[in-house]
Amino acid sequence: MGAPSGNGCVGRHELPPLPYDYDALEPYISERTVRLHHSVHHRTYVDGLNAAEEALAQARRERRWDTVNDLLRRLAFHGSGHFLHTIYWTNMHPEGGGRPTDEELMRQIQRDFGSFEAFRDQFTAAANALPGNGWVLLVWQPEAGKLEILQTEQHHLSAQWTAVPILALDLWEHAYYLQYQARRPDYVESWWNVVNWPDVAQRLRRARRERNAREEATDCAEGSDWEEDGDGSDWPDGSDSETGDGSYGDVGDKPGGDPDAGGPDAPPPDGYGDGGRHEAGVGTAGGTDAGSGTGMNGGDGARRGSLRVASEPQARSSQDEIAAVQTVYGSRASVRRALWAGAVKGGTTTRTGTVRPTSGRRFLP
Repeated sequence: MGAPSGNGCVGRHELPPLPYDYDALEPYISERTVRLHHSVHHRTYVDGLNAAEEALAQARRERRWDTVNDLLRRLAFHGSGHFLHTIYWTNMHPEGGGRPTDEELMRQIQRDFGSFEAFRDQFTAAANALPGNGWVLLVWQPEAGKLEILQTEQHHLSAQWTAVPILALDLWEHAYYLQYQARRPDYVESWWNVVNWPDVAQRLRRARRERNAREEATDCAEGSDWEEDGDGSDWPDGSDSETGDGSYGDVGDKPGGDPDAGGPDAPPPDGYGDGGRHEAGVGTAGGTDAGSGTGMNGGDGARRGSLRVASEPQARSSQDEIAAVQTVYGSRASVRRALWAGAVKGGTTTRTGTVRPTSGRRFLP
């Protein structure tokens, strides 16, 4: 499936080599068609994408926003052409065709279309009915959790956002006209004989793994209520402020601390220590005298406004680790929001924002 095209650099996209010889797909797709299609048409999209990216970078440097509409259209058109062609070539193989042998892929097709035959018939009908140039795609739609068949005019019109293409059929005339002329249905029928089902199955597994990873990250934050502290910040109880020693949430040290909010007079909940301070509020257990855990955002474990989670004793974060986290997330408030989402499952907040364990819910270290 290859490395990302361009490797994240502006104007560095390259024409990927074919995974087979130009004549390998004969008699279903001729050597002449594949050679022209790959070396001329696909290369044109690569060159156009690089030119669009470089022109956009230049426009940003010069702040010439009058050109942005045209450049974004070129970016979408040539980028979609390049990326879909890259999938198209690997979706075919000289020993392809038949039915998928991958059980996961076949189960998903049967669940979403009823049978493999129904899927193939719908895909074929969509290809033959597409008006003009474009593509027909089998996509994994993560928001719906299912496979869908989509028609896409040209490359970039009539798209469905968040869909992940796993099987792409090129229906531009350059994909078949030299061999089949106006007989598009013949081309579509022949194409089924070279479909690389193992590649399709691999793309489905990767797309599903990405969806599952996103769901797991979301689950970590479920069950927690959020409460703003009224000062415009999105972290409770003034803990956006920083003290001289790098800790946060010192409001609990002030006279009249609210015991219900975990203030200085409140005993720590079971499973939490009353140990030492935490370095720079970054979320590992801290303090030289830490017991079974300390406040995640600095201050001692019973301090009001601190987020408390179970943690390993004697573990500390270095300043280098803190700087690395802040580099990724930006502000310290963003660090704490990330820790909230990633470290806590369950728990409730008081009106001042202190996290407390809730029966039947667990905290993640």
